[in-house]
Amino acid sequence: MSGNKRGMAIGALVGLVVGGSGVAVAAVAVESGVITACVGSGGIVRIPPTAQPTMNPTPSPNETMLAPQPTPTIAPGECQPGEKKISWNQTGPTGPQGPQGPQGPKGETPAQSGQIYFATGSGALSGPAKELAILREVPAGDYLVQASLRYSGGYEKYGVRCDLNATNGEVYQSSYGGGQQSQLHTAQEFYGSMAFHDVVKMTGTGTISLKCYQNWSGGPADVNVQFARLSATATPKLTVFP
Repeated sequence: MSGNKRGMAIGALVGLVVGGSGVAVAAVAVESGVITACVGSGGIVRIPPTAQPTMNPTPSPNETMLAPQPTPTIAPGECQPGEKKISWNQTGPTGPQGPQGPQGPKGETPAQSGQIYFATGSGALSGPAKELAILREVPAGDYLVQASLRYSGGYEKYGVRCDLNATNGEVYQSSYGGGQQSQLHTAQEFYGSMAFHDVVKMTGTGTISLKCYQNWSGGPADVNVQFARLSATATPKLTVFP
């Protein structure tokens, strides 16, 4: 490769001169990844043509016959007398490897198949929905969730409704009643119980909770939940049929 040092030094100048003179980038002579240019005595840089000019031997009637031109004596891609030929690589050498970046945050550990999360609780249902049991730090994954409770409401007609709730997750078809269960008790049914299960898909670490409340306006002042249980079992692959 000839003129390497000088070619690298005037690389920026070549772009300016070529761009300023209206020469298209496609005209740059590139062979095996090497760009060739010519430098005149005045420091002007030009890109030599890559092909011989052609003449129309049979002009149309509307064209003017030109006088024969002398055949160029310089091969395509070569420089004129008095010019210096320079060349440089189209692609520079590979740079050194950069420094190692900072360590990224630790990813979430998925739940192990068959792992069970379990919580219990109790309380009185006398107003807004009460959180009876909650599973905390549940990793991302698919879970089969089961809930059950035992309660007493006295000798009046009363009803109990319970909902599953998930943060960073979704109860399957919750908008169509998924994760919901209710029970209506007639008068003299002092004790009651409820059990249901559903599917929860956790998209990240979050919580699964069981909330219950009275859903009969004429019921007793309190419905006492003696015992509530909530469990979630991680599954490796959960197939839900429509």
